[in-house]
Amino acid sequence: HVGETGQVVAVASSRNCGLLKELGADKVIAYDADTLTTQLQPASEGERFDVIMDCRGVQELYLNCAQSLKTKGEYVTVGCMLSGFTYCAVVSSVLSMAKNSFLSVWPRALGGVGRKYVQMASFTSQESMLGLRKAVDEGQMKPFIGQTFQMDQALQV
Repeated sequence: HVGETGQVVAVASSRNCGLLKELGADKVIAYDADTLTTQLQPASEGERFDVIMDCRGVQELYLNCAQSLKTKGEYVTVGCMLSGFTYCAVVSSVLSMAKNSFLSVWPRALGGVGRKYVQMASFTSQESMLGLRKAVDEGQMKPFIGQTFQMDQALQV
């Protein structure tokens, strides 16, 4: 919940911007139109974000988030995007997450980012799934299903 005066700024490809507006985003940025960090730069300190929630793990975004986040702002992420599904790619991602934790406390003058780095993880349980179902049933959450496939197509998808 973003509060009465809060705004949600969403990022998607140009193709999906309309969908995010339909889902309730106040502003949508197309990441394929220009560099994301350039588009997130505010015109003034008052326009900086309290929180950036990165659901993809874009390392460049974290390294440049001080330009977009308020001084006490938080960068929340699901992790660093994998470059592939190999042992080396996973190790590289884990090392990037560790580096980000270090850069969040290291002074900006010495190369740190200077904004809080929050790594999120979630675990599912029957209770949490029932809570999601309740939110959908009560209209508090709107699920999006972009495409459906038959089970025999699973390997092709």
